[in-house]
Amino acid sequence: MKVLVQIIALLSVCGFAFGQDIVERCLEGSSSNGVGNFTVAPCDLSSNRYSCETRIAVNGENMYIERKCKQRMACLNNQQNNRNQCYSQDAMSKRVRVCYFCCDEDVCNDFDTIIPSASPTVPTPDPIQIDDLEDDEFDV
Repeated sequence: MKVLVQIIALLSVCGFAFGQDIVERCLEGSSSNGVGNFTVAPCDLSSNRYSCETRIAVNGENMYIERKCKQRMACLNNQQNNRNQCYSQDAMSKRVRVCYFCCDEDVCNDFDTIIPSASPTVPTPDPIQIDDLEDDEFDV
């Protein structure tokens, strides 16, 4: 009986008991030049309707970071602009860059540097691509 109580307690802590789902989370908040506040907030990542988004804006020596749970399609649309706003020679030479990154794992938006553009020589995390989505994944 004691072992059974311990198993039930362990399952409750893990979120499996009594039909509860595990709550997925994203960091939310903002910072300016390393000063700010981020908290962990629930985000329904398993539904494929939401992603954790990180927006990193660099203007000269200043860096602004914003993190949040965002509708997945909106996040992916923002991320599609990285080619021009983040990785282009023009953005880098003017030292004004706005970069968006989407991810779909628990508290995955915890980085504070710009992820390098995908290239054969630079290993990068697998970004979510709009082309990878099935048409029926989202209600329009």
